[in-house]
Amino acid sequence: MSISIRIQGRRIYIAGETYPVKDQIRAIGAKWDADHKMWWVGLTARAEAEQLAARLNAAPAKASRAAAPARKPSPAKVEGEFSVSRPSRDRHDRYEVGACIFFGKINGGCYGTIIEAGKSKDDDDDQWMCWARVRPATEDELAPVRARREAAASKKADAERLKAIHQQVRRQSFDGPRPEGRTIVIETQPMGPQTIYIVSGETVYAKHPGYHDDWRETVGQVTDAALASEIVALADRLGL
Repeated sequence: MSISIRIQGRRIYIAGETYPVKDQIRAIGAKWDADHKMWWVGLTARAEAEQLAARLNAAPAKASRAAAPARKPSPAKVEGEFSVSRPSRDRHDRYEVGACIFFGKINGGCYGTIIEAGKSKDDDDDQWMCWARVRPATEDELAPVRARREAAASKKADAERLKAIHQQVRRQSFDGPRPEGRTIVIETQPMGPQTIYIVSGETVYAKHPGYHDDWRETVGQVTDAALASEIVALADRLGL
């Protein structure tokens, strides 16, 4: 791997065999110059550019070829530290040291832990950039991230199941006043009407979010002990 740094005016150009590692170069905030056919960064990113070039030049040729995008990239395959950057949203915005984050543009996607972070200003664009130095996340650091993702997926599945049962119950007929029982709100419309259940013993009532409270026209009813228990359990897990 041969990567060189060239300073021209207020730009630092990154030249050489850049295609296999273009994602790592882009991660430090580099932009493509179509006229010069090279990547470049502002003078404020000189340290990041020099560190990246040194790291890439020190890597063996085999590792350089492996850095090229694979047809089916694996998020688990990433070695050594890397740098990332993005435009700052406001003056308080920055990467958080110690945070474990998924970086979709690094080696096809990987989890990394922030070990150093800061902000710098691009003199060419007058744009503040958030930057960070990152290392691959350990299994211990990944564990809570995976747990949160699994919890979110489980919560989504529970919510979808509640809505599916609601559709099923609504197909049944009901003719009577509003019953007594546990009210479970699963959706509230912008103008106020709600999609709700009322569970009374083994009987489940499912109300469509109509713009009135006429239960004779907008409610279905099913008597099913197992279904009633499932609805209550789903609602409890979702905190409804």
